[in-house]
Amino acid sequence: MEKINKESFGDVSREEGIVMFTKEQRLSFLVYVQEGKLVNFNGELLNINEKGIYVMDKKGNIYIHPHYVIGKIHHSSILAQAPVAAAGDIRVKEGIVHMINNRSGHYKPSEVFMQQFLEELKVREANLNYLKEPEIYRSRDDFWDSDAPERWGFKDSDNYDY
Repeated sequence: MEKINKESFGDVSREEGIVMFTKEQRLSFLVYVQEGKLVNFNGELLNINEKGIYVMDKKGNIYIHPHYVIGKIHHSSILAQAPVAAAGDIRVKEGIVHMINNRSGHYKPSEVFMQQFLEELKVREANLNYLKEPEIYRSRDDFWDSDAPERWGFKDSDNYDY
């Protein structure tokens, strides 16, 4: 399997009133795959019947928050506005992913970000047998290319201590 390019970052707007989680707080949203199923840091199966939100950082760590709260908790909340390699909505039942998309008004990830997320789930051997066709939102006119991180103000040397 090819290595995933986790260096593709989205940009984010800075807004007041949005919750920004600390490193310690976000640990409760960190997700692992055990026996094909998504589990939280306590090893409990994830159950997100409504749409939850996910982000994947540049290291491939996946964080899922069970709720999107307008004006309070957004995709940018999870990593405290640090760049992401993927972001969108997700639905998980008994640890099995049933729905994902790349919808994020803050990061506006292109289809490439969705593919990175799917590849990471496959590498971790997550059960994707029940996943409906991912919903691709084409919210960017300029799809990701190798110059994108620089255009968005990120450099290879940037070290985000999120």
